[in-house]
Amino acid sequence: MRSLVLPLALAAACSDSTATGGAGGTGGSGGAPLELETLGVPGGAEIGDELVVMVRASSVGGSWADLATPGAVLTFTAGANLPRDVILVGGFEQETRASLGAWDGGPVMYSRTGEAALEAVELSVDPSAAGLPVLALYSDVYANDAPLLVFQSGDMLQYVMTSEDGGTGLLPTLLLAQWGRPHDIEGLFDRAEQTYQGTDHATLPFDGPLEGTHPRLRMATTNGLVAPEPADSTARWHVSPVPIAFEQGPGVPRERVLDDLPWLVAAGWLEVQREGKIAASGGVADGMLGAPSAYVFVDYALEGGVRAAFEVEVGGEWLSNLGIYAGSTGSLDARCSGTGRTAIELPEGQTLADVTAVRVVPDEGAGALTAARVLAFDGVTFEVLVRGELAAPVDVDVATGPVELSL
Repeated sequence: MRSLVLPLALAAACSDSTATGGAGGTGGSGGAPLELETLGVPGGAEIGDELVVMVRASSVGGSWADLATPGAVLTFTAGANLPRDVILVGGFEQETRASLGAWDGGPVMYSRTGEAALEAVELSVDPSAAGLPVLALYSDVYANDAPLLVFQSGDMLQYVMTSEDGGTGLLPTLLLAQWGRPHDIEGLFDRAEQTYQGTDHATLPFDGPLEGTHPRLRMATTNGLVAPEPADSTARWHVSPVPIAFEQGPGVPRERVLDDLPWLVAAGWLEVQREGKIAASGGVADGMLGAPSAYVFVDYALEGGVRAAFEVEVGGEWLSNLGIYAGSTGSLDARCSGTGRTAIELPEGQTLADVTAVRVVPDEGAGALTAARVLAFDGVTFEVLVRGELAAPVDVDVATGPVELSL
């Protein structure tokens, strides 16, 4: 991989936002066209080479909780390629990489929307970026259900979105009970099979437009599913994140991809706060989310036919991840099986430090809990706080009842 760290001084300026293809020239609520900065292509780059940009920001203005100033966007164009947008979450330092497509020999330029202290903009040639999808956002609001991260499991590209307005997102407490996150994670595109996950989670062959090797997709539903982008698309924002390194080994839920990325954890929680889904003083028995710091999360791996709940003890009372969904079945079933993450809401003012015990409560069948990890997130920094991990597998059987965990 050839790379060059470029100075951030203005290299070229232009008052015409159409030089970026008309995309991303203004902020979320409008504004004047932005100046363009030109990047030099790495030495030795050839026509057809796949270009990737890395953006490192030491701070970003605004807050994801404020739709007027949620953060910043850098919009990149590489020659005649479709512009790509790099979205930065307000209030946090972060680093992200995006595909710009195959270089056609034209200039590489970018404009900036919002405030960000950029430590580096690094352009490189990376053949592994060939075939990465370009994804048009669902609406003109870049800070809503934004697909900010991609990781790869096998050949499947999995996208992490800041939230979902539809699907389980309509019941945010169920989303936390079933998945342990306000974010949406979807396996959307298989690079080997050239298939995508469309409406109703159907696996469909991609037959849409390409930019070179890059499929052009669009967010097509409020629960984060996609479709080919039509030729007459007027979508304002397009993203093409480069997959990050994430090893989802045995007993590791895909939600753990969030844990080392406070800016991404924050985006999900701040988005549901902005949408009025959090009631910090509402209690654990209502249909609203609590504050992020009021949750204890459990990563688990259950083997066999067992289905179970997880509970924590606070002030002598046992609180369950099932919450208001205790006894529910079908789509409202929040009992745990397989490998995943769940969440337990604590009463107002209580945090992970107030938890005195953790147990697994089997409800059906028998098997084993082979892995467990108890954690929380700091309510200000959104950094992960780990309570402990299960040292050895434990048998779990509905006939013998709850098992307290040694962590």
